[in-house]
Amino acid sequence: MKRKTLHKVLLAAGGLVLLAALTTAACGLYVALVSAPYVLSGPDDAPVCDVILVLGARVYADGQPSPSLADRLDNAVRLYHAGKAPKILISGDGEAAECDETAGMLHYLLEYGVPRGDILVDPQGVSTYDSIRRMRDQFGVRSALIATQDF
Repeated sequence: MKRKTLHKVLLAAGGLVLLAALTTAACGLYVALVSAPYVLSGPDDAPVCDVILVLGARVYADGQPSPSLADRLDNAVRLYHAGKAPKILISGDGEAAECDETAGMLHYLLEYGVPRGDILVDPQGVSTYDSIRRMRDQFGVRSALIATQDF
């Protein structure tokens, strides 16, 4: 009797794991299909917008951006120099005790030739939702390219 119960429990658990894996794969496929028209392969494909938005990510204690943030910033610089927007908006946690994301991002952009007057700083973008909402409400942006990293 115990052996049959254990067998049923293991089958049920395996079924749940399989269901979870299939659900995760289906969600990923759905997101990829729905977002495909909005994912651009390079600056030539991008429309002209009000700003290029760079969402924050980890900045090390020495002020250097993490590899994923550096990739985002590099893409923003390419879009900016291609004339796809007159401004870059950097949005991140500018009040974190461990490191100011926006300060590191600003320094990086300045090093890569973006003039200070063309960089907008949102130090209160602590989440993607907050950054997008503040971009619209605080900065009056109506169209944006979001510079992200390769995965």
